[in-house]
Amino acid sequence: MIGEVLSAELSQFGIRTLIVEPAAFRTAVLAYLHLDRPRPIADYDSLADAIRKRLEDYSRAPPGDPVKAMRLLVDVVRGEGKARGKAWPLYLPMGAAAEEAIREKAGKLAGVLDEWGEIIRDLDFDEE
Repeated sequence: MIGEVLSAELSQFGIRTLIVEPAAFRTAVLAYLHLDRPRPIADYDSLADAIRKRLEDYSRAPPGDPVKAMRLLVDVVRGEGKARGKAWPLYLPMGAAAEEAIREKAGKLAGVLDEWGEIIRDLDFDEE
């Protein structure tokens, strides 16, 4: 939402905004997470342990190649290479997992609109 507002505000000055939505890439960033720090709320221990385990397992070999990702990002910003001839995207999902997550969320939102559409549209003042 913030990126969308920023884009609307800055576009009048010819400044483009790009919201990059990356999946996991094979970098050292996960090594800097402090997963061992004490947790002050004991009820969260099992959740924290599950998250820690998932991150540790995933950090061993995420599928994303960071070099390919940065090449794509440069292509998009410059309008060259793989991005040549394509419209400027406000959103740039990077990686198959990012695409999958966005499609899943879009499907959930479409389901809400389908089920609730008639009700959520009926919130204007009644004409007299």
